[in-house]
Amino acid sequence: MTGKASIYVEQDFWAQALVLNMVQDLITAAECRAAKKAKKKRLKYEVRINENIAIGLFKEQCIRLMIEENDRRKDEMFRQLTADMERNIVPIRTLKSAPRKWKYFNKYKCNLKPSF
Repeated sequence: MTGKASIYVEQDFWAQALVLNMVQDLITAAECRAAKKAKKKRLKYEVRINENIAIGLFKEQCIRLMIEENDRRKDEMFRQLTADMERNIVPIRTLKSAPRKWKYFNKYKCNLKPSF
């Protein structure tokens, strides 16, 4: 957040929406190519792009892409960004159909591992 005034909050909201739409377009393009490669490899599960890593890659390269003046270099950087996204795939797995059973020894918080 850059400020508390309503105009700043609205500006931040629209800026984040724009950036996430740009990232989602890149993910969609990279996901199609990654799915084709996975189909050729005959993997057990379908694959998709890891969104957290894709957002991080985009965040690092976005400014460099915008200020690059050479169109050929910009095109190469864009292709490299989508290729980096394609390398970070995760399988789509279905969850277990059986419901989880509550165990009495997990009743107290000190018995659970903390998550970070």
